[in-house]
Amino acid sequence: MAGGFDPEEERETEDRSGPQYTATSPSLLLPRGIEGDMVAPMAAAARGSLVHRLFELWNFSIAQPPCLDSLLRESGVPLRACGDLREDLSTIAERFKKTPIHARLAAQTRLEREAPFLLRLGDALISGAIDAVLDDGTLVDYKTGRYDTTRHARYEWQLLLYANAVQTLTGRTPSEGWLYYVDEDTLRTVALEPAQTAWARRHAGEAIAALRT
Repeated sequence: MAGGFDPEEERETEDRSGPQYTATSPSLLLPRGIEGDMVAPMAAAARGSLVHRLFELWNFSIAQPPCLDSLLRESGVPLRACGDLREDLSTIAERFKKTPIHARLAAQTRLEREAPFLLRLGDALISGAIDAVLDDGTLVDYKTGRYDTTRHARYEWQLLLYANAVQTLTGRTPSEGWLYYVDEDTLRTVALEPAQTAWARRHAGEAIAALRT
């Protein structure tokens, strides 16, 4: 529910003239018609993971991103796909270096990345990882794929759940969240107000109850 990688994001970046995919798990996309077959993860899922890994490893205090060749080798992506992915990651990195958010991240003294959390709701636990937490508590979530109002609302809900988790862990509620749409180079801010974080907890509880019926 509050996981960092959403395969729905990645499907929006695929060439629609080619095979269409349906998500069957957070890390596996299967061509329609062979959902029951065991196949390797598709390039879209690999791309999303690579983009998040790029931001996780990047030392923002220096201009250059991490070595993309090393990143691709570490990922285990097939060699035939590396050329296009490397060019894609390079474009993302060059564009990101020019954004105000890069300068803000570079100024942090204790930037937390991929911060794991468990949020208890009654007898249920929600697990996830926050892409980045700034010194002042601002939450950052990187998203690939095109902006969509319905999807954006779901991402806002994720940030509100993250805020609940941070409040539980630290006793301090973050006041702001950022959703950075990587492919559109767009930053959207989300106000993490107490009434909204309380709503997010209720909504999550209702979703869990519905899953149990």
